[in-house]
Amino acid sequence: MDIITKAKELAEQAHKDHVRNDETKTPYILHLAEVVELVTESGGSEEEIVAGWLHDVVEDTPTTIADIHREFGDQVGEMVAGLTDLPEWLTLTLQERKLKQAERVAHESASVKRVKLADQVSNIQIVGMGNLNFVMAENYAYLDTARKIAEVCQGISPYLDKLFIERYNAALKNLKDIEEKRNREV
Repeated sequence: MDIITKAKELAEQAHKDHVRNDETKTPYILHLAEVVELVTESGGSEEEIVAGWLHDVVEDTPTTIADIHREFGDQVGEMVAGLTDLPEWLTLTLQERKLKQAERVAHESASVKRVKLADQVSNIQIVGMGNLNFVMAENYAYLDTARKIAEVCQGISPYLDKLFIERYNAALKNLKDIEEKRNREV
């Protein structure tokens, strides 16, 4: 079995019961598949594609960084470690945690930045729909901190840079439209 298929199978199994925090409870694996698609379309390496499948597995499942190193090698293990929030961040607010991610990824490899930027491109689209179980201020805060992450990843992939800006602007406009509609209804 090739390493990408192995990573996809691990991600599917590890996240099989996970759903997005949205109204329709979208299967979480669809987010991972989009990240992989974005990494691939941006010219990502085989190892970056594998990290795309695995970027949330340590945070969201019992899988450890040591498991990733053992099963997928040190290069992928180091990428996943660079993409995984530190345990001490669990007590932080969403905005504080996202700012820590931006600070951290600024010092990571180009490979980590590519996967992180693909992750942000995927996430801001769903945040911009306004149907996450966030109060409106959290949606705006998420977009703001995602922009900070994208800024420190800028230049790794012109394709992802452009797509992030397009989706960020669309998400911001959509949130403002939702907020205006809610205000008119009140």
